[in-house]
Amino acid sequence: MPLKWTISEPQRLVTIVAEGFLQIEEVEECYDAMVVADALSYMRLFDCRKLDDQHASDEDFMRFGARMSAYTANFRFGPIAFVASSQGVRDVIQRCLNLAPADRPMKIFASEIQARDWLQSQPAALA
Repeated sequence: MPLKWTISEPQRLVTIVAEGFLQIEEVEECYDAMVVADALSYMRLFDCRKLDDQHASDEDFMRFGARMSAYTANFRFGPIAFVASSQGVRDVIQRCLNLAPADRPMKIFASEIQARDWLQSQPAALA
């Protein structure tokens, strides 16, 4: 599975690591796990440095956008920091963010240290 995640309740942090080609179903499964754990308001570190810059079909992106729109209408989201090293992956991330806008801080970084520092500087989200 190219997508792995951990949910830390004490840190109020979800850490997600993506490798290889990522299927939309894996992202949906991760978000479902966050809903069950009541962790959508947690900070999120999404490490995409080992992600292929190939991307899903337009149909998959639209399905993902519809699901994210439903989540954002019903849940409060915490800040999300992406770590990406290639422009192709940055473009895919930006496309996902455009399809699923949420009222929360979002930023893409080149290094994990910068991403973690930025997350720690964000105001604590209310559950």
